[in-house]
Amino acid sequence: ILDPAAARRALAALAGLPDDLPPDEAPEKVGAVVRLCGEVEITFGDRRVDPLLPGRQGRVLATYLVLQRDRPVPRGELLDALWPAGPPAKADGALRALLSKARRAFGGEVLRGRSKIVLDLPAPVWVDVEVLARRATEAGRHLAAGDASAAREAAQEALDACGHSPLLDHDAPWVHELRRELDVHRLDAAESLAFAAFALGDVTTALQAARRVAEDAPYRESGQGVLIRALAARGNVSEALRVYEALRRRLRDDLGTAPSAELKDLHLELLESGGGS
Repeated sequence: ILDPAAARRALAALAGLPDDLPPDEAPEKVGAVVRLCGEVEITFGDRRVDPLLPGRQGRVLATYLVLQRDRPVPRGELLDALWPAGPPAKADGALRALLSKARRAFGGEVLRGRSKIVLDLPAPVWVDVEVLARRATEAGRHLAAGDASAAREAAQEALDACGHSPLLDHDAPWVHELRRELDVHRLDAAESLAFAAFALGDVTTALQAARRVAEDAPYRESGQGVLIRALAARGNVSEALRVYEALRRRLRDDLGTAPSAELKDLHLELLESGGGS
C-alpha cells in the first residue's frame, strides 16, 4: 500500500500548473515583511510599522492596500472596503484623516496619492498570504513532476506562512473572499504534504496532514484517499476501511454519487489484504 507512484499519480492533474512562479525570499532578506494572517504585522527592515497604524480601521486599510499594491486604488473603492455597510457621515473627512495617519506610519514615499492611493512597499516584499498561495501551487506542481522532497518543503512552507484567518474583526465581502481563497490554498498544501510525506515513507506526517484535509473537506476524495492509504500503511486497515465506508455513505446520501474508481480499487486492495476478515 505504501506506493510512491500512486501518490504521484493521484495529483497528476496538477501537471499543468505554471512553471514561472517566482522564488520566495526568506523574511530576513527582504525590504518589507507583511503578515496579514492573524494580527497584522508590518516591518520595514528593523522598523515595526503596524503599531503606528490608527486602530482597527488602520489595519483594514493597510491590508487592503497591501493586497492591491500593484495598482492605484481610487478613494471610492477604499470607502467601500473600509465601510462595507455604507460610509459614515462625512466619510471623505474620515478617510482623509485615516490616510494622513497611515502616511505617517508608512512614510510619505511609501503611501502616496490623493484621488488614487498607491502603496509602494520597499522591495523585495514578503507577504504571508502570497507565500501561502505561491508555495501551495508549487507543491502541487512538484508533486505532479515526481519530486516529493520539493513538494513537501513547499507545502510545509505554505502552511507555516499563514495558519490563521485575517481580519476576524472586519465583515466585508472582500475579506470573506480572501479567507475562502486562503482556506483553499491551505487544503491544497495540506493534501500535497500528505501525498509527499507518504511518498517519502513518512507515514506519521502523511497521516497528520491527511486527517486535516479529511476534517476540513469531508467530500474531497483525494484527501480521503491519502488518509486511507496512510492508515493502512500504519497497519490500521480496519480503520482505513471505516473511513472508506463513511465516505461512501456520505457521497451516496448527501450527493447521490459514489467513490471514484481509484478509491474503489483501493478498497478492494484493502479487503484482499485481510482487512475485511
